[in-house]
Amino acid sequence: ICFLGNLHYPPNQLGLEFFLQSVATLGVQRDVRVIGPVTTAQRQRWLRPWLSFTGTVDSPHLAMNGSSLAIEPTIEGTGTSTKILTYGVAGVPIISTQVGTRELDPSVSRGIATTLGQISFGDAIVRSYEEWDDTNRRATYTRQSILDIYNIATEMQALWSVLENAR
Repeated sequence: ICFLGNLHYPPNQLGLEFFLQSVATLGVQRDVRVIGPVTTAQRQRWLRPWLSFTGTVDSPHLAMNGSSLAIEPTIEGTGTSTKILTYGVAGVPIISTQVGTRELDPSVSRGIATTLGQISFGDAIVRSYEEWDDTNRRATYTRQSILDIYNIATEMQALWSVLENAR
């Protein structure tokens, strides 16, 4: 499972906390990789045997390689659509809060498992693995919808600018 986010940004911090609480209640302990800037203090605060931090990377797409799911657990803030577009173009199935999908075209959102509350977020992760064929169909639908609707070059340029400024 991967989470793309600059952990210097408070909404990403809250989102990671929300995710950790969501999975803790279900005992879900899949390998989770957080991709993006993170401090040593944050690494220590969120230390879990199944949680790793890659820090800043040159290519989010390469860093997501091998991920079975991508999460967007943001409960407030902005910038979620760029993150979801990045996940979607990479072809990784997405589980998101409603905040995470609010800025997307509705046809793209249909392919994303969107949840309410911590329990349903954790449940969506479990269901995604239990219903793997459907999860992959949704990821394929999402990727194609994004490619049909969005000018990816423009959207990704905005993401690269944000990541460069975060360094």
